[in-house]
Amino acid sequence: MKFSGADWRPVTRYQSGSLRVPMTPRRLVFHTAVSSAATMHEYFNVSGRATPHFYVNDNGKAEQYIDTDFQSSANLEGNHDCITVESSDNYPWADDEVPDWTSAQEDWLVRLIVWCHEQHGITIQQLPSSKPGSTGIGWHRLGIDGNFPSGVLSGRAGGGEQWSTSTGKECPGDRKILGIVKRIIPRAHDVMSGDDMPSFNDEIPAANGKTMGDALRAALQTAEALKVLRANLLERDLKTRAALLAAVDELPEGASRKDVREAVARQFEKQISSDEAVS
Repeated sequence: MKFSGADWRPVTRYQSGSLRVPMTPRRLVFHTAVSSAATMHEYFNVSGRATPHFYVNDNGKAEQYIDTDFQSSANLEGNHDCITVESSDNYPWADDEVPDWTSAQEDWLVRLIVWCHEQHGITIQQLPSSKPGSTGIGWHRLGIDGNFPSGVLSGRAGGGEQWSTSTGKECPGDRKILGIVKRIIPRAHDVMSGDDMPSFNDEIPAANGKTMGDALRAALQTAEALKVLRANLLERDLKTRAALLAAVDELPEGASRKDVREAVARQFEKQISSDEAVS
């Protein structure tokens, strides 16, 4: 499958032939790229290089290289059921340690986790190890041998799959691992339960003197309507998001689920008409 939150930039050798191996994803695994590159498409689009499904840079701009219905080659023995994500880490590092996720990366990873749960059934829970048969959210170090701390920062457990032959490789770094556990997974849970609000710029004006954030918060007073809108906002591109925000701005207080759907439909009709007029 293709995630609408990433630019589709397929790596050629995974589009056909022996490398195009179907899989049923059960785990989502995060890596760090030791790079500050805005894009890594050209790097991965070379024969012989292990390639992930996704890459997200420091600004939260993401690319997808492989369809998630097919295996990547970034997780060695875990390739059979792992969706893999490489990430920029602003290398070289100021204190010789991989930095934490940027806020933009976190926002994007939350969206991806929710999408992987909804589209592939990946459980929104921390992977305890690289042992096969589990489902959840993990990181590369879980499948790496080395002299790591115990607990959440540990490496490959007995019976776990080997996800790298580079002993001692810290990927994706202590700070990123702790960020996954303490912030990113909990935020994804909040999205699914309706407690996490997508961020909007309160300095951007909307109609009637309101900001975009004001319009969203004031127009939706029911949890049901908010849940519907959130589900759409998380999976849409920026152009569609603008239409959704315009729809919200015209709603009265106490908007119902039906009100949201009808308002969104009206805005989509306007968007389609505008696109046809331009083309």
